[in-house]
Amino acid sequence: QRNQSTSKTTAKGGKTVGFLSAKGGCGATTLACHSALDIARFTGKDALLADMAFASGLVRVMMQSRSRYSVLDALQNMQRMDPSFWRGLVSNGTPGVEVIAGTPSEVCRELPTGTDIRHLLKFIRSQYEWSVIDLGHGLEPHTLAAIEELDHLILVATLEMPALHQAKTVFRYVSEAGYSKDKVLLVLNRMPRRGEISVTDIENVLSSAVYCTIPNDYRALESAYSSGRLLTDDHPLRQSIGQIAAKLTGVQPEEKKKKFSLFGFAV
Repeated sequence: QRNQSTSKTTAKGGKTVGFLSAKGGCGATTLACHSALDIARFTGKDALLADMAFASGLVRVMMQSRSRYSVLDALQNMQRMDPSFWRGLVSNGTPGVEVIAGTPSEVCRELPTGTDIRHLLKFIRSQYEWSVIDLGHGLEPHTLAAIEELDHLILVATLEMPALHQAKTVFRYVSEAGYSKDKVLLVLNRMPRRGEISVTDIENVLSSAVYCTIPNDYRALESAYSSGRLLTDDHPLRQSIGQIAAKLTGVQPEEKKKKFSLFGFAV
């Protein structure tokens, strides 16, 4: 069991936040991609988005990453890792956000060791003030190794019973491993406008406060993705997702002033 005093020690360097779906399909990658953009936009600092969802690697597609290199290339070359080598791996096609994508096409036959994962995350922390890590779904060995290096784990769940069951498993692991309870931040995604289960009900079942709730808008996401882009800054769903970055950074986005016409003149 992890020593409680160790679990409260914060590593030096920037902040690192991981996004984990309680089960496949809860939307962690979608929230991670948009949150990385929002963190950079709110803070005015460059951020990193890293894809450690080795079974899917969708960050490359969603962020239109042009680099042919992946997180695995970084992990397999840790002995050579320095800022110069790192710059050759990342894609910086998105203003404010650098991307280190997942495997472009090949199947990941051999997952990295926990030691390699921890070393890479320590290096990343030394290079960026904010880093967002997509961890895919489930408590895989590489996920457990990553949790140790994260400031916070954003656990993304939906109101489906399998997702809530898996979320409870994650909370139990965190508790048994000796981590601070506030290391895991619960986000409920695709919340219906009206539902039989309330946020309070979920908090009682999981014995944890809900950090943010994100409404359901499949149509908006499908429309954006089919156009090869993410949601625009002013879209209501994007603004809802922006709650995550605002709370993490402590920076509230500036509200855009609405223009209106007065006697034919823009005000």
